[in-house]
Amino acid sequence: MHALRGELHALHAYFPALPVAPTMPDGPMPDLSESHEDLERNARRQLARAVDGFDVKASHCHLVEGRANDAIPRAAKRERSAIVAMGVVSRSGLKRFFIGNTAEFVMDAVTADILVVKSADFTSRVPRAGRGVQILSLPMLPG
Repeated sequence: MHALRGELHALHAYFPALPVAPTMPDGPMPDLSESHEDLERNARRQLARAVDGFDVKASHCHLVEGRANDAIPRAAKRERSAIVAMGVVSRSGLKRFFIGNTAEFVMDAVTADILVVKSADFTSRVPRAGRGVQILSLPMLPG
């Protein structure tokens, strides 16, 4: 960030458990036994783990209760961010429809450039295509 003369901020949005049924039969069931304080403490730990090893001032670590779809654009606007880097989780099929796609929502909601980063343990369901130069040969037709 020094080369760009910018400041690094980190944001972690967490959503408190609500006493409702999951949106999908196999969706995550909220742990209603966990108190609000426990949820916040766990989210704070996750944020600290995410910034460990990076030069992020404590005042630039933002823990936000709410949806990432709302928190990221609001923070990007407040901090006048030029670049937003965010981690993503890949979902497919109906889960994607019902859960939503935070990265796509954020791309539409912010004016900053967006860098989307997959986690180190990400496994793609799409077979990897061959890389390198692709040459298409077409026959020469007379005139």
